[in-house]
Amino acid sequence: MRENAGGWQLGSFCVRPGRLALAVSLPPAATAEELLAAAAALPPEADIVEWRIDLFRQSPAPQRLVALARSLQRVSGRPLLVTVRSRAEGGLWPDDGQEAQAAVLAALIAGRAAELIDIEAALPAAERLAAAAHEAGLEVVLSRHILGAMPSFAELRALFVELRQQGADLPKVAARAATAAETHRLLAAAAASGAAPLIAIAMGRAGRLSRVAAAGAGAALGFAAHGVKSAPGQLDAGLTARLTAALAPLFQDSCDGGEN
Repeated sequence: MRENAGGWQLGSFCVRPGRLALAVSLPPAATAEELLAAAAALPPEADIVEWRIDLFRQSPAPQRLVALARSLQRVSGRPLLVTVRSRAEGGLWPDDGQEAQAAVLAALIAGRAAELIDIEAALPAAERLAAAAHEAGLEVVLSRHILGAMPSFAELRALFVELRQQGADLPKVAARAATAAETHRLLAAAAASGAAPLIAIAMGRAGRLSRVAAAGAGAALGFAAHGVKSAPGQLDAGLTARLTAALAPLFQDSCDGGEN
């Protein structure tokens, strides 16, 4: 993760502490043409575009995915975050397909087909892939999605630290929150971890505060919806951008409060 005066670089996008950069996921698609049309129609609030490859209803060879990723980045005019989310972590990629999952990620990394790449920390090849991504000059999101009970404060704090130690430029912890107290627990653990910049998301209705206020806990990137939501509790991109902008001055103690 490159730092500049008072900010962080997410690929070619600069984000200041206190302001969440917004990633907007492309919707599920059956064809490359559908994906490209969606990339061309992203809302102006999208700073980064996320392609969830597990939601793509084709299974082309990895090299075709590389070519498509490059086209998506060109058409959208924004940095691209590529993600292959497994069923165990809330996606659609088969849990018994870890070798194929790693092969797709390896091809995208080798082809420098995106500026940011999301690697599930539970993937056996995660550390090798993270090292390869850094060698290729990509930013690495190492992610853990917890679909069961919200872990304890100590477990959450340790998880952020562990992901950073494993090579994450952006450690990502997303966990389901059943109550507002659990949302506050996740954000407090993120702030106490010292792992900023990071991604901290409390999924579900009770966790919606984290979608707009995580910058106060050291988060640099958040996720918002444009049409189809890619995760429970996501808010519309326009609403998310307005709320995060309104809250940003409260969180910008370490920068001058300027906008990107």
